Amino acid sequence: MRIFPLIFLFLASVCFAQSTAELQPRMVKIYGAGGFAEMEEYQSGFLISADGLIATVFSPVLNTDTIDCVLSDGSRYKAELLGVEPIQEIALLKIERTTPFPFFDLAAAAARTKDQTLDGTPILALSNLFNVAVGNEPVSVQAGVISGTTQLEATRRAFATRYHGPVYILDVTTNNPGAAGGALVSADGKDLLGILGKELQNSRTGCWLNFALPAYVLQEGIQKIQSGEAQTTAALALADASDRKKPEKSVTLEMLGLVMVPELVARTPAFIDFVRPDSRCARADLKADDLILYVNGRLIQSLSDLDSELNYIDFEDPIRVTILRGEEILEKEVK
Repeated sequence: MRIFPLIFLFLASVCFAQSTAELQPRMVKIYGAGGFAEMEEYQSGFLISADGLIATVFSPVLNTDTIDCVLSDGSRYKAELLGVEPIQEIALLKIERTTPFPFFDLAAAAARTKDQTLDGTPILALSNLFNVAVGNEPVSVQAGVISGTTQLEATRRAFATRYHGPVYILDVTTNNPGAAGGALVSADGKDLLGILGKELQNSRTGCWLNFALPAYVLQEGIQKIQSGEAQTTAALALADASDRKKPEKSVTLEMLGLVMVPELVARTPAFIDFVRPDSRCARADLKADDLILYVNGRLIQSLSDLDSELNYIDFEDPIRVTILRGEEILEKEVK
């Protein structure tokens, strides 16, 4: 009599292994900057096109010229950061090879999830949590259920997130180091449902949330990056190639009241070390340990990028600065 439950469990495990095995080649282990303020140097992502486009979340891991991507077979690729959608905190990477990549069909996933109620749907969450997979090992797979769909109201450490759109709340612990950017798929492995979000805490209850952005929200962010509505490195290159002129007197870090961290290595991230009291940046509420991400909408990936960008800003002009504070993205105006 007991053989039937055993057969059922065996068949279920075989089906689970087959479905996840088909998903593994679409997953990406991402390595970049880390070691600052206890930030991990790894996260997750997944392929969304045959020519190597990768969807992931934006984090300090990507704040470097050297982004390494490792696929399920252990092959390694250097990735280019094409752009970031700062409100949804979505990033788009690109890797290259001569043969097509297996990928999730994001357009089809967006159509399946748009205006659909998925509460109670069994799911799988695929990610490189805790950096368990470093080479050709498969990423981790967690099974759970979408507990509900809600509008995001949360804090990262002590600060409110700028994104207040729809999210899926999950009943499985996905807010682990390295899990952000992983894929949320249906339990049968056939449908992409969303992208795993960062560690997030509910602003009302204080409970940590396990959540994912729906696929249609992810698609909206990717489309903004590809259309140029969000900042892209390609758009920057075109702008820099145009008749961009330096003012007679450019603003400097000293004028702004900023002291940056020492440039110990190439491409040192633009972390603020000290803000002088009663300076322009102090009045704009910039603080030590803030990471400068954008200046007037232009992506800042290093201290040298920051110095270069300030050369094009008149010393009397206001400056729009986007920063990462803790794990929250904030925008400040320096007058």
